[in-house]
Amino acid sequence: MDPVECVLSLVEKIRNQGTASIDAVQEDLCARTVRAFLAHMRGDPEIFDGRVNNTMKRYWFKRMIQGVDLDAYVQRVRRKKKIADKGEM
Repeated sequence: MDPVECVLSLVEKIRNQGTASIDAVQEDLCARTVRAFLAHMRGDPEIFDGRVNNTMKRYWFKRMIQGVDLDAYVQRVRRKKKIADKGEM
């Protein structure tokens, strides 16, 4: 599956279920979207399904995207923006 198609499929499912306002659903969508973006940017061979030629990046998924752990990304943004962690306030 193409990463964009995976994300669009998730958005459609969320819209049909009417669950877009649920925090956990939003976090999951964000994590899966980041995973799709990262796979596309680096052509991740671990998720590549074999449909490639020399001119095409390797970023297709074999199955639906699993999300990344967002904690590391949130911490990096907090450091760059000099935002205190909730536990440090």
